[in-house]
Amino acid sequence: KRYLLYAWPLFGTKIVYFFMAWFDTFAIGYFLSPREVGIYVITLLIVEIPVNVLIALNSIFFPTIACIISRKEVAKVTQLYQDAVRVLGLITLPMFGFLLVYAPELMQLFGEGFRIPFGVIIFLTLSALLRVMSGPVGMILNGFDRHQHVFTYTLVGLFVGVMLNLYLIPRIGLMGAAIANASV
Repeated sequence: KRYLLYAWPLFGTKIVYFFMAWFDTFAIGYFLSPREVGIYVITLLIVEIPVNVLIALNSIFFPTIACIISRKEVAKVTQLYQDAVRVLGLITLPMFGFLLVYAPELMQLFGEGFRIPFGVIIFLTLSALLRVMSGPVGMILNGFDRHQHVFTYTLVGLFVGVMLNLYLIPRIGLMGAAIANASV
């Protein structure tokens, strides 16, 4: 019982992340067309390639900071976070630059019909870049037993994302989904 009380915010955060990750796509399908869903999903897959670097780093980072936190060496956590963000920047900024320049051409790999306004590419790339450059901040909060805070922030992000998607997609289409994505 104690474990479940401790773990439920972690579980809840993962569930909320799922809805955050897919709500824009669901809303596009509801308000627009299946064609635009396909274009948007492919664009997301392309611009989020560098996010995988953050995911890989997180798999190394969390056990490391957990060990450091257990030894009460908080200053080392700060230094490790700064180092992690620096490494993420060095690896991913050139990737994001490449994507901004060549995303339209990469979209063409999926067929002639996969054209998307460049503004959508910019907002989705900016969204992915912000996630990467914030680094493993969620891991640090979890390491310091701030699971409830992470869950609360994620829930607020979901609410904001849902509201923005519901408001913007019917008005400005894929650009609205991209703006909402970059806002949360």
